[in-house]
Amino acid sequence: MNLPENVFENPYKAGQYLQFTMDVQTIVPHLIATLAFYQTFVISEDLAMTNHELALKELIYEETALAEFFAIHDVLACYFGQYGDLDIEAVWLDYVKDFTEQITDADVQDAGQVIFKSFCFRAYKEESVRSEWSDAEII
Repeated sequence: MNLPENVFENPYKAGQYLQFTMDVQTIVPHLIATLAFYQTFVISEDLAMTNHELALKELIYEETALAEFFAIHDVLACYFGQYGDLDIEAVWLDYVKDFTEQITDADVQDAGQVIFKSFCFRAYKEESVRSEWSDAEII
């Protein structure tokens, strides 16, 4: 079977193929640039304040773009097993370590595969939660 280069098999569902349209070469540098500010956002949940802090470092983003980068960080944090506890310093340092090894220090293709797998993992988890809720009895 000849599949386009941006179609990958979903590792969580055998035989299911997903088209991955994210421009990884453009996204990865922004993810790296926003990494230190992601923790600020997670703790404060204040996108405008976080964006202001970025601007002080001469990193200018539209809030919608910044929200998208932080959403990708959220997906990666879930995939790495650290989401929800990033306000704890040890957990944050684990996220930075995993992010650095698998995104920053990886070549673009490998980083893209990690991002793709993280989105597959999220979709798999969402589907499993939906099916658990549909199977649950409501009392």
